[in-house]
Amino acid sequence: MGLRVGLQLSPRWSLGLESTVSGFNINAERDTTFNFQTGVGYSFSRSVTLRVAYVYNSYEFCDGSGLRRSEIDLDQHGLGLWLSIRF
Repeated sequence: MGLRVGLQLSPRWSLGLESTVSGFNINAERDTTFNFQTGVGYSFSRSVTLRVAYVYNSYEFCDGSGLRRSEIDLDQHGLGLWLSIRF
């Protein structure tokens, strides 16, 4: 499940916000993924856009018991750089 919002500031500049949540503990005792990113984009032309964004990803998984118990709790964040070329 997610949400994406964009705001066109000018013909070349734009702002964006995107967030998703998934997992909902369906296949495990605990299984959740959360992603968030917000950034700015610059369009060089109709087909080429450069975007810089702050990105945060979180993954949590827990299942099993005893020696078969598996747990993962992972958080990542930082800057992302994307170059989009549309044909």
